[in-house]
Amino acid sequence: MQHPMQNAHIIQLSMTKKQTIRSIFITLHQNIVHSCNDEITC
Repeated sequence: MQHPMQNAHIIQLSMTKKQTIRSIFITLHQNIVHSCNDEITC
């Protein structure tokens, strides 16, 4: 049997991982939009 605290920690870890991935995607998206604004061809 797993401890409830350990279970909560695993859930918290996966939530943090999702937030990290999301922030990376947002940063990438902002970088693409920014470079598009600099490029005339965009």
